[in-house]
Amino acid sequence: MILPGYSNIVISGLTFRFTTYNNVRYGTTDGVPVININGASPGITVKNCNFQYVNGGILANGSSDAINLANLTISDNNMTYMDDFSIMLNHSGNYYLNNVHVLRNNIYDNGKRTLGRWYSSIPAICGDFCAGDVAGNIIQCVWGQGISITWGNNGSNTFVRGFVHHNKVSHSLFGTCDYGGIESWTGPSFYYNNISFDASGYKYFNLSSLGHAFILTAGATRLLFLII
Repeated sequence: MILPGYSNIVISGLTFRFTTYNNVRYGTTDGVPVININGASPGITVKNCNFQYVNGGILANGSSDAINLANLTISDNNMTYMDDFSIMLNHSGNYYLNNVHVLRNNIYDNGKRTLGRWYSSIPAICGDFCAGDVAGNIIQCVWGQGISITWGNNGSNTFVRGFVHHNKVSHSLFGTCDYGGIESWTGPSFYYNNISFDASGYKYFNLSSLGHAFILTAGATRLLFLII
């Protein structure tokens, strides 16, 4: 399902099953999803859907124009046995996605058949946001990060408003290392009431582990409290 520049659409109550793909995914923008949102597509909602045994769930690649993806809601979806990724929401140019809400999604077994390169991250939920809320998601048994969000705004941290809270990530980093079960990159944001545990980070080449429950990488002030 491709939404090229459409706006104000609700996708609700559908079931998607059994897709596959064989080409290498070189980054986060060239994933192969069931729902593909391209360009300036404001007001898209995907809720109450089931994704089972598919290559990828929802991919959004923003516009390089100042009018970018905004008011995007992905909520209350059930995503199980996801080969490569569940939710990837990418910026384009310096324009990050605005007013994004990723809420109460249940994700189980993500990334077992990833199309990424051997050193690629294997995120269940990742995105590039100027303002957003990632909350209430339950993520279990994932081969890479559970949640990885980069915060920014047209090359700066001005007016960035990020909230990540009441999420639970368990049994992460099965197939990669030196990442976090929950990650924050760059801009100012608030992380609170999150649980992240058993971030494996196993390194097969030397039989050791390097995995982190939480990672804060690069830049601006972030506030973390009441985390486990």
